[in-house]
Amino acid sequence: MKGIRTSIFCAFALVSSLSFAQKSTGLSIGDKAPAFSVEGWVKGSVDFTPGNVYVVEFWATWCGPCISAMPHLSDMADKMKGKVDFISINTWDRRPEGEKNAKDAGHVKRVSEWVAQNSEKMRYNIALDDEKETMANTWMRAAGRNGIPCAFVVNRDGVIAWIGHPMSGMDKVVQEVYDNKFDIAAAKAAFDKEAAAAAAEQAKSKELMDAAQTGNLATFEGVWKKQTKDDKKNAASTVMNATSSLAAANHADVAFEFLTNRSKDVLKGKASEQVTCAFVLSRRVKNNPTLLTSIFEFAVKASNSLKDDEAAISYAYLADVAFAAGEKGKAADYVAKAESMIAKFMPEANRKSIGDYIAGVKARVTK
Repeated sequence: MKGIRTSIFCAFALVSSLSFAQKSTGLSIGDKAPAFSVEGWVKGSVDFTPGNVYVVEFWATWCGPCISAMPHLSDMADKMKGKVDFISINTWDRRPEGEKNAKDAGHVKRVSEWVAQNSEKMRYNIALDDEKETMANTWMRAAGRNGIPCAFVVNRDGVIAWIGHPMSGMDKVVQEVYDNKFDIAAAKAAFDKEAAAAAAEQAKSKELMDAAQTGNLATFEGVWKKQTKDDKKNAASTVMNATSSLAAANHADVAFEFLTNRSKDVLKGKASEQVTCAFVLSRRVKNNPTLLTSIFEFAVKASNSLKDDEAAISYAYLADVAFAAGEKGKAADYVAKAESMIAKFMPEANRKSIGDYIAGVKARVTK
């Protein structure tokens, strides 16, 4: 259940990362850190030069896991104040419905206001990636990392000592890097092994995207079924990936047909997974109100079978789908339902993060 819950809560990250997935250029632990080039600073500033230890982390306002990691990052920044500079790069965060580029005044204002409202849990330096997403390209994508949050620890020699999720033991890493006791060779071996596995997954993703480009459902389903026949455990995440791949290839109608078919087999009886996939698809659909209405109705039907311990995040996603379909009143209703179910969400440790995410959805769909 934990893996499924993680895939559900990270659904929005998937929406962003799939469209930008690209082959790693080989950046790894032990390499010199790429050039540091940002559009500007939202909070604080740092002169990124060799001789100091740095943590460079990537995030977005919509990313629930990023928000969850912020208090921990702040605690680390407090503990290592004066010793290690923590820098968080806002990327993949422009709103397509009005923010034309990273310099757009509306974009800068929105992100700046978001940071100001969450300043207490973001007690570190915050910068904006530029219009070309230079930092995301030359750091994350170059290292084959296509999801956020993602952090890099850079040592005094300007060498990347570690790459990973900021909640995955990074505090111990940072302390050891600062003390010059970190084993970079061992970290590199583990990272490169992981990268090789990721490359294999990327090859599968390319095969799936190539099939998606055809717009032929039978061809696409053939590839998807071949890839997932021995992976029943990750059915929800593979359907999300496949649905978004079809939509990204400008075949959102085919994507919806694919999702409808999956609701009859691997997602049968899995209400939260169906709602999540509908949410992922709705974020890809542009200028097709009829299809968005169908996606909303699909999600509503699925929501009738939601379990109490998973309903909060699903209702939040449903509110977003309703909003995309032009159902603003119903979007507000589902936000209220989401709020009412936070106290029943499991695991309990995630309730604060879920509440923060729902608050963001509420601000967006009820404005």
